[in-house]
Amino acid sequence: MELLLFLPCIILLGIITSIQDVKFGKIKNIWIIIAIAISIIANTCLITFYWVNGMLNLGYVTEMLTNLAFAIAVGFGLWASGIWTAGDGKLFIAYCALIPLSVYSFGYQKYFPAFALLVNLFAVSAVILVVFMLFKLRLKNIKNIAKQAKFEPKKVILTITNIFAVYWVVQILLSFLGTDSYLLRIFATIILLSVVQKKLKDYFIYIALALSVLRLAVDSSVYSIQFLMNFIIILISWGVFASFASGTLSKLGREIFSKEISIKDLKPGMVMGDNKISAEPEGLTKSDIQKLKRMKLKKVRICQTLPFAPFMFLGVIITLIAKGNLLIAVMNLF
Repeated sequence: MELLLFLPCIILLGIITSIQDVKFGKIKNIWIIIAIAISIIANTCLITFYWVNGMLNLGYVTEMLTNLAFAIAVGFGLWASGIWTAGDGKLFIAYCALIPLSVYSFGYQKYFPAFALLVNLFAVSAVILVVFMLFKLRLKNIKNIAKQAKFEPKKVILTITNIFAVYWVVQILLSFLGTDSYLLRIFATIILLSVVQKKLKDYFIYIALALSVLRLAVDSSVYSIQFLMNFIIILISWGVFASFASGTLSKLGREIFSKEISIKDLKPGMVMGDNKISAEPEGLTKSDIQKLKRMKLKKVRICQTLPFAPFMFLGVIITLIAKGNLLIAVMNLF
């Protein structure tokens, strides 16, 4: 019943934002505002109906609010870390507001049921992007990336220290909130670490070192085989994420989905395919273009970006069909 009430809005939001993102490369705020307003009105009507008829579940209302709070935190975090644009983050929040909690049958995460949607989004997006990359991959692309690859022991040690510290903070916070799970810990650690590294840059290592020393002194669980196994999984997860975000896979993607254009042809919103300047996920601004022109460059490499709104809509449809976490739903079949 609840899903039928929200389904027309979910489908319309998905179709409209997908078309806008493909055609114009942006998502208008008006559709996000309308979707969230409809969610507020519809949920208020449902809560009132159940309250009047003596069927109101306060636990459901609480989790609906905490789910939205987590969605806002994730949307902001992924934008702040440079993974999503602001539009993508707001669209995710709108979907989380519209999808009833009763949809998440498989992989239900207390206080943040929409975590299943997040897992589905990244799983589907990763598969599609890898297929696109393999389809366009050429030997010269691999050779160019191989020339740039190098092993940096110092960077590896710093990364391990940062993850060791952040993972502990995340574990404490999630335990305090009563919504701790290993998968959520991994994801939260990756997001928080990517945000603090971007915002604090080299200064964060001093905080991480202090937290690591404190953890070694007070947390006896770090001296177990179980912890070592879990920590290795987190390191691998971070390695995969970093490769997609700014590592080898990201460089390979830029190599494949990019082209050189003249400085005079640059337009706001274009995404740089190299690191000549630091730009936001939304792409170059007029100020960024002026900086590049002052550098007296003739050509720069621009990424041919893929719109993310259709991927997100596909992830939502899969979540509705699978009734939650697709991976867990598939595992339950065997």
